[in-house]
Amino acid sequence: SCMGYTGPFSDDEKCCVCKAPRYDPIVLQSSGGSNKVPDHKFETIPIESVFQPLWR
Repeated sequence: SCMGYTGPFSDDEKCCVCKAPRYDPIVLQSSGGSNKVPDHKFETIPIESVFQPLWR
């Protein structure tokens, strides 16, 4: 997916750029639409704890 599903895009089911599904289609279909597992996740790394010791 090319976008994050936040703010005005929080209810979208497909990416507005590439039309990729928001949720894993295999899991979604096998559960009858009740189990919505994200197809991709974006992990963030808090860089403050990495750089803070450099200035102490």
